[in-house]
Amino acid sequence: MHMIRRIRLHNVGVFENAAVPNNLKHIVLVYAENASGKTTFAEVLRSLETGDPSIILKRSKFDTNNNPHITIECDGDPPKVVFKDGVWGEKRPTVKVFDEAFVDSNVYSGLEVGSEHRKGMYYLALGEEGVRLSRIREKLGRDIMQYTKDMREAKEPISGDQRSGLSMDEFCNIQEVPDIETEIEKARMDLDAIQDADTILNTPQFDRISLPAFDKSGIHTILQRGLQDLDAEAAARVAKHVESLGNRGESWIAEGMGYVSDDAKACPFCGQKTSDASLIRHYRAYFSEAYSNLKRDIEGVLNGIRSTHSGDAQITFVRTVGTNRDTGHVWAKYGLKPPNIDTKAIIDNWTSALNAVVKVLEAKQAAPLERIKWDNNEIESHESNLRLIEVANIMLDGYNDEIEKKKKMVNATNLRSIERNIHLLEVTKERYSPTTATLCDRYIQAKNAKAKANEEKIQVTNRLESYRNKAFFELQDGVNHYLQKFGARFTMDNFTPKNTTSGSSCSYSVVVGNTPIGATKSKSDYGATIGSTLSTSDRNMLALALFLSSLERIKNLADSTVVIDDPVSSTDDNRTKTTVQELRELAGKVGQMIILSHKKSFLGDILRKIAKERYQSLVITYKGNGSVIDSCDISQEFNADQAKQQRLLEAYVNYEIDDRQEVFKTIRPYLEAALEILCAAHYKAGKSLGVFLSECKGKCGTTNEILDEDTIAELYNIFEYANPAHHGSHIDPENPDINGNELRTYAKRALDITKLSVGK
Repeated sequence: MHMIRRIRLHNVGVFENAAVPNNLKHIVLVYAENASGKTTFAEVLRSLETGDPSIILKRSKFDTNNNPHITIECDGDPPKVVFKDGVWGEKRPTVKVFDEAFVDSNVYSGLEVGSEHRKGMYYLALGEEGVRLSRIREKLGRDIMQYTKDMREAKEPISGDQRSGLSMDEFCNIQEVPDIETEIEKARMDLDAIQDADTILNTPQFDRISLPAFDKSGIHTILQRGLQDLDAEAAARVAKHVESLGNRGESWIAEGMGYVSDDAKACPFCGQKTSDASLIRHYRAYFSEAYSNLKRDIEGVLNGIRSTHSGDAQITFVRTVGTNRDTGHVWAKYGLKPPNIDTKAIIDNWTSALNAVVKVLEAKQAAPLERIKWDNNEIESHESNLRLIEVANIMLDGYNDEIEKKKKMVNATNLRSIERNIHLLEVTKERYSPTTATLCDRYIQAKNAKAKANEEKIQVTNRLESYRNKAFFELQDGVNHYLQKFGARFTMDNFTPKNTTSGSSCSYSVVVGNTPIGATKSKSDYGATIGSTLSTSDRNMLALALFLSSLERIKNLADSTVVIDDPVSSTDDNRTKTTVQELRELAGKVGQMIILSHKKSFLGDILRKIAKERYQSLVITYKGNGSVIDSCDISQEFNADQAKQQRLLEAYVNYEIDDRQEVFKTIRPYLEAALEILCAAHYKAGKSLGVFLSECKGKCGTTNEILDEDTIAELYNIFEYANPAHHGSHIDPENPDINGNELRTYAKRALDITKLSVGK
């Protein structure tokens, strides 16, 4: 059970340096006369409840420069909470306060039930969970408004021209294009192309450049070929003889061997026998079919090279490069410029390489059987040029792909679509310019946050609607339950939540008889309102019923401190008795109850039936320059009032005084107080005496007997005599209708029947 144990007040209102005694009990009764500081004390606890420092700051002690300082010690969490430098500590105990501020915030001010009262009642009805949901929804609403403002502020600097007529959402959602400057340049080239369609369609692509290579492997192979079955002796003798014959000797011999058959008897030139000539055998081996094939192959390689690398091939090469150069003048405007090729240098290297290769092959041709070594250094420059042309052809192939696209584009695309594409690229460029991109990012972030907040608000609203419909029904039912107990002549009706542009609120009416009276004026009720229809007592009773009903919905009520400040101000006597009973019952449900009043009798009525160890009474008095808070014993003061009544009756019975009117008015309250003690289990203050005596009579002679028949009869007689004073009749002490001896007799009978000694 959570309770406040000690309170210290410094420089708050009339309290310069005041402290509530240590170890406050479960029930704390505080008596204070008007203007002594009771309201300030209650507002300190209201500030503790709400965490609102302004409640205290506006009551700063006016005759000092020191700031308010409050320390509240508790036996729970937190063990201590301090108000210092204009703020409360982060954690505070649960406190619920009923005071004038509660009435003014939730029910009425003067005769007016305004929008702020209906809003206050709305939050009161919701309870802790409902208020939490409602606060979340209100915060989400404020967040949504802020996000909307952020979106507007991000949008305003971006003109419609900059967005090119697009909505802000469409503009911000444009996808970024990498290297947009290049893309814009390409698009503009496409525009140029579409505007020059005839040129695009009629201008050919680039031709691949042909620069043949030398077959190094084939050349090496032919230079190394000979005849494997020709022995060295034959080759040497033939070679020596051929050398002696001079120029074309080998050709002449080779041709002549065709005239020497296998069966020839003699040489056709000299007539000598050939069968015995060893040189003829060598000739036959040398100039065999394989030899002829070798010579033919050498000649074939040589002719092939001359054909491939002839003047026509070189002319074609130069012409192709020139043609591409001319074609490039058209395509260059689209960024398709062919590589610069030095044809003269390439032709020179090519010719030099060709001459070197022909020379070595001719040497082989002259001596077919001789293996010729060739290091091919003469064609290295040409091979470098081959690599250069290969790279150039790759570039030209890429250009031709672009040219093909442009030709297709010219055929398939109209001018307007190209212009739209350029326009979109320009808008995209503007969208992702540094300043605009920052604004768009802010807009998108705010928009996404707003969408998320809207979704969360819908979810919270659905939960809140379900929760508060139940909560409003329960609170109205609870209020009417207490109004019935208080004997009200009206009920609460049509208590419903409302959502307005300024926030959440509620509406309700009270039903007097069968007539519903609204909180505000309407044509149907001829201008009647709650404020103008209900009395001050009724309105205070409605406020108390509202407060008590709201407490029933607090989950941790057993750990809460409930503060009640003057709940019976302007309240009828019969309602005061009911209030006492309800507060006694409430005390058993809360962690702690603090009741403040300027009526000792009211506080004394509460103490009846409450064990002394459960309560503690304090008094606030003004001394010197400020008020102080001291301990007191209200029960003794209340008992002293009862003793005073007894002494008054005894003094009259003993002929010590003759104040007939005062004695006559004292008889009934004296007996009522006595019955509350003698019949504590059955009779409580405010209960009808007639009803109580009827109950007693019905139980006479049973095990549940309260009073015997003689006592009941005697009480009936005394109450019958004293009733006129109870009902407010004015009695003149000089009036002979109040017989002194008769009054003395009934006073003595009242003293005798109570047999109560309360001291003198």
